[in-house]
Amino acid sequence: MDSKVLIYAGGVYHVCWAIFDSFWPLILDWEKRLSSLDDLHRALPYIISRLLVVLYLMLAYISFIHTSDLIETRLGRTMLLFVSIYWTIRFAMQIQFMSFSKIKKFDIRVSDVRLPWPVNRLSNQAFTGLLFFIMAAGVALYLTPVLLTQ
Repeated sequence: MDSKVLIYAGGVYHVCWAIFDSFWPLILDWEKRLSSLDDLHRALPYIISRLLVVLYLMLAYISFIHTSDLIETRLGRTMLLFVSIYWTIRFAMQIQFMSFSKIKKFDIRVSDVRLPWPVNRLSNQAFTGLLFFIMAAGVALYLTPVLLTQ
């Protein structure tokens, strides 16, 4: 597959993540669920979530506008490697905090949050499996062009 197609797909991938992450406060009802926290701890999830939206939009922009640079320059390939490492670490964090055995014991269910149909019909284990697959796709979309240009 052409590296440019993978990088464009990576741009779409990051736009989707930006949209998804911008809805976390609504999906997880943060206003209610975080209300018992002090001001600092209530603000941190919002700050982190918004910074992730900015990061994902910037990665999408770079993927769409600087595609050739990502493939043809050392800095570009370093950027592709960074993104694939980011998604590898995010995948590992998913395993660490939401593995199949851990998510089974969560006191919240996918069906309890405001996710759209048919996602809200998934079990916690199926949802975390879906996230594993999606994060692995992020690794593949950016690591494959690096490997193809070697």
